[in-house]
Parts: sequence; C-alpha cells; structure tokens
Amino acid sequence: MMNRRFSCFVFGLVFAASAATPRPAAAFVTIQTVFDTVDSVELKNDSLCPSCLVHVSVQVKGVVAGQSEPSSHFFDFGPNADVAAHCERLALIAMSKSGKYQFGIGATIDNTVGHGDCKLIRINP
Repeated sequence: MMNRRFSCFVFGLVFAASAATPRPAAAFVTIQTVFDTVDSVELKNDSLCPSCLVHVSVQVKGVVAGQSEPSSHFFDFGPNADVAAHCERLALIAMSKSGKYQFGIGATIDNTVGHGDCKLIRINP
C-alpha cells in the first residue's frame, strides 16, 4: 500500500513538473477569414525570379461570414505547398457541401517563411 502511494506521489510530481516546463513559442496563425460559401479556390505558385523562393498562394472566392456579396481573398503560404494543398482540399469540401460547412483560412509571412492554417467548420442545423 505504501509503494502504491509513493508511486502516485512520484507520478504526480513528474506530471506537475512536465506541465510547468516552458515550451518554445511556435509560429501560430489564427484563422483570418471565414467563408459561409466557397465559390472557387485556386492555388498559385509565384516567384519573382528564377532563383527565388516560390510562394504558394491560395485564392478563395466566396461569401465571407457576415457579408452578402462574394469577394476574392489571397492567402500567401510562402513555400508551404503541402499546407496550401490541404487548405484547397478543405475549401473544395466546403464548396461541394454548401450550407453544411464554413471554411476558415489564414496565412502570414515572416522573413520569407510562410505559415498558414485552415479549418472546416460544421454548421449545426
């Protein structure tokens, strides 16, 4: 019985110490724009010169939440083509299931490194 209490005590100390350990700050991007409907989505690879880093941008056209008219928005993901492609797939789902999902997207550029985020938000009837 004493060993069991001691084990629980040690486990509690280890857990508390690991929870209190500071973690490095990650590049965190919040969703900047939420679309009620998505009319079109397009990926573009842009480069200013042949030896320059390619920037992948996502262009989304649709109705932004709270608005009534469609508009186009560009989000630069820098060299993160995989994240941009993932966002494109989520936008296509939102487009195919109009009224069932909202599509949220955001991107920032920091020293030529792009960071992006996107999510599919289910609308409860």
